[in-house]
Amino acid sequence: MQFIENLSQLAEPPSSPTDILCVLLLNTFTWLRWRRLHLEGVRLVLECTIRQLIAITK
Repeated sequence: MQFIENLSQLAEPPSSPTDILCVLLLNTFTWLRWRRLHLEGVRLVLECTIRQLIAITK
C-alpha cells in the first residue's frame, strides 16, 4: 500500500465522490501509519487533500 500523491497516478481516475473519498481516506490512513500519528504528517495529508479537491473541481 502506498501513498497516492496525485489522483492521476491511478489507473482509472476516481469519477464519483465516493471513489475520491476512498482514495483520500486510504491516503490519510497510510500516511498516519507511516508517520505514527505525527502532526506534520496530518498537515501534509490535509494540504495534499485540499490541492486534489481544488484540481478536481476546476
